[in-house]
Amino acid sequence: MGGSDASGLWVDLDWLLGLPLQGPGLSLLWEAVRDQLAADPAPSPQTETARTALEQALARQELFNLRRLCLEGAWFQGLGQLEALLERHEVAIASPAAPTLEDGDRPLMARVLAELILELHHRLIDDDAPPCPFDAEQRAELLWRAHELLGRLEPLPGPRPQRLPVVIEQVSRYGALAWMERQGPEARRRAVALLLRLGAVNPDALPWVLPAIRERLATEVSDLAVAVDSDDGQTLGLLVRWIEGLATLDPPPDAAGEALSQALDRARLSLDLLRDLER
Repeated sequence: MGGSDASGLWVDLDWLLGLPLQGPGLSLLWEAVRDQLAADPAPSPQTETARTALEQALARQELFNLRRLCLEGAWFQGLGQLEALLERHEVAIASPAAPTLEDGDRPLMARVLAELILELHHRLIDDDAPPCPFDAEQRAELLWRAHELLGRLEPLPGPRPQRLPVVIEQVSRYGALAWMERQGPEARRRAVALLLRLGAVNPDALPWVLPAIRERLATEVSDLAVAVDSDDGQTLGLLVRWIEGLATLDPPPDAAGEALSQALDRARLSLDLLRDLER
């Protein structure tokens, strides 16, 4: 490495990445080599290639490590790490300067996501699962996490488990019921998100889903009307999405539908103006 007086040993990158070490020990070795490469003041193209390969190998290793944490029962720790990895992955797609899992690894990420969703479903919902080790609050939170993971899984390439439609319906249904029992704006908003997905995947649930959404929509509007600091566009944007979702699940008659469409167009324009003013 340029400018260093320290002695060193050149090793083949494929050999380094294929060392039969486990978990943290392998990650520490890769991190040390990556950091040494990053310290080179005049990196060559080969150095940059090696550094990117190590970053991607570390991301894959992190994926397997957090999977192990979840399957061993440390769900909140493992899912927290998974969310951070997914966010870095999304940033990296938009900015090649932030390497993470490469495109060829996206089916791997989808496979791990699907496995964790199925395992969460089994532990939280399945009748033949062992006794649930989570209290009501933890269970509600994990059902919400499963719902969010399903949204992350959707755009990723790769095959899907045959049971996934059943899992989506049950996570949405049990999650909605769990959050409907809780109080406060966050619980209300999570309940509506889950109810909207449930109505989309199970039309038979609409007779109770639609009134539940409308009740929470009315409460949200009421709270917004009396709020001292009426927020900005965040709550308004949320209300627009809820109304759009309701209109999709229960389309109004033609004349009312046209009026609603025009009102939503005006609301979106207002939101765009608010965002422009906030910049």
